[in-house]
Amino acid sequence: MKTIVIAAGGTGGHISPGVALAEALMQNKEKYGFEKLYIHSLNRNRDNPDLKSAPCELIWHNSPPITKMFFLFPFPFIYNLIKTILRFQKEKVDCVISMGGYSSVPALLYALFFRKKIFLCEQNRVIGKVNRIFLKYANKIAFSFPPITQKEIRVPHIVAGNPIRSKILPESKTKEFPKSPEERIHVLVMGGSQGARQINNMVLNSMENPEISKNFLFRILTGTALYEETITKIRGPIEKDNIISYSVNM
Repeated sequence: MKTIVIAAGGTGGHISPGVALAEALMQNKEKYGFEKLYIHSLNRNRDNPDLKSAPCELIWHNSPPITKMFFLFPFPFIYNLIKTILRFQKEKVDCVISMGGYSSVPALLYALFFRKKIFLCEQNRVIGKVNRIFLKYANKIAFSFPPITQKEIRVPHIVAGNPIRSKILPESKTKEFPKSPEERIHVLVMGGSQGARQINNMVLNSMENPEISKNFLFRILTGTALYEETITKIRGPIEKDNIISYSVNM
């Protein structure tokens, strides 16, 4: 791979991990053997603080979202797709990494049409529409959390966590942590004072994943009203002592 494009447009949920991934790639440029790296994002994101401090060059585009005026959609979309293809050919793009969302479609179509490598990053447990469409063409997909439909995924995949920008991590915390069960990273999860059902369910599923549980020890503050419901959903080697209804002493 000589030239990589990270398609990270849409919202901050796509942009921030995309920029974090760009940071990690730039720090290991020789290791991964590429020459150039670009972030492909929407024009409306020019003022995004993460993109303003991106570690690589940006390529902007104006790919439109699908709106109620669907009959007008093809014209600006095709125009922006052609612009994307011409720019990517000029830069000799070999690989596209999609962070998901409609704004990544032009980059993914380029990779599909010209048989370039496709890697997908999915931040949710349920695969988004765009990533789902391109999944069968992907070389690999990386998940932030264990996917609900894991058995149906027929391409190489990994649960890698969500990319985090280096500025968010305190320097004292960037060391490697021991992997033994007794020295796992302890994580406290809260969904507010009343709890949050979706967060509780998401973390429970993560706790059941051996790859995650060997490195992390989760404790969930479920919220008093959701405690019994959460307890009944426990599967696998999860200790009930780590499921807490509420705590005044944080």
